[in-house]
Amino acid sequence: MIARLALRPRRTPARVGARSSRLAVQRSVLLAILAPFVAIVTLFHLVPFLWSLYLSLHRWAGVGVPRWVGLGNYTGILQDATIQAAFLNSALFILVMVPALTVFSLACALLLNHALLPLRGMMRVLVFLPYVTPAIVAAIIFSIAFNERFGHVNAMLHLVGIAPVDWLKTPTGARTVVVLTGIWQVLGYTTLITLGGLQTLPQDLYEAATIDGANAWQRFQAITLPLLSPTLAVVSVIALLFALNLFLPYFLFPATNGYGPERATGTVSIVQYVYAFTNRRYGEAAAVGCLVGLVGFLIALLQIRIWRSSRGWTT
Repeated sequence: MIARLALRPRRTPARVGARSSRLAVQRSVLLAILAPFVAIVTLFHLVPFLWSLYLSLHRWAGVGVPRWVGLGNYTGILQDATIQAAFLNSALFILVMVPALTVFSLACALLLNHALLPLRGMMRVLVFLPYVTPAIVAAIIFSIAFNERFGHVNAMLHLVGIAPVDWLKTPTGARTVVVLTGIWQVLGYTTLITLGGLQTLPQDLYEAATIDGANAWQRFQAITLPLLSPTLAVVSVIALLFALNLFLPYFLFPATNGYGPERATGTVSIVQYVYAFTNRRYGEAAAVGCLVGLVGFLIALLQIRIWRSSRGWTT
């Protein structure tokens, strides 16, 4: 024991100082790497969030000093018939678009991942292309396609003997156009995420199941769906946030500020925009944004809990 202690090198002040210098250099490098990220998050996320929270408790028209009103903005907007209709419309879009996007993303990803699909690379690019299309361009495309007189959809309906539908001037038709446009625009992104999850699944499980005699549907139920559940949960949350912040109706129905026929397509994002940039009621607009953020956060937590309980996640 004494010999072992005698052989152990002593920590001289020079060695301790050198080690401390290396740690200081490593710490400085780490701080230098993290500094841009922290600065961006602070400048573009934290500061706007705190400013919105501050504005939501004040009455402000863009000039002068904000006037403190406490929770008056929140009580005021919750009693506003326009914002109530907007929340109902947003809830309807969420109920339709979230399951539709989750199912369609899975179906498209399975198709694009199939080995027998010709021109897979080109097909993946075509599926993703609508996501990088500006919202105003998507709105123009679908406004033309669903036009009552010269739209392609009514032309196809005419071929099978169905009378033309006035899609853009009835509440049900307008909501249908909004949902289809939204799904078309974001489906490429959610499909890409689902496809990435599919390609990470271990192939030896499929080979073992095939040897055991499992058919394609059994392999999908026993392997693909359980292992892909975390990815589908992410896709459903992305679809939720997209539907909750839907702004497409503003470009589809510009004459009514996006509210559409009988206020059938007005969403909370559109109401927030009109409050802020048309009516200059920035306090109420900030209150709407805070409520939307809180609702989205709570619904996302609920979604994750449902996926956890249904699939037996342990982490």
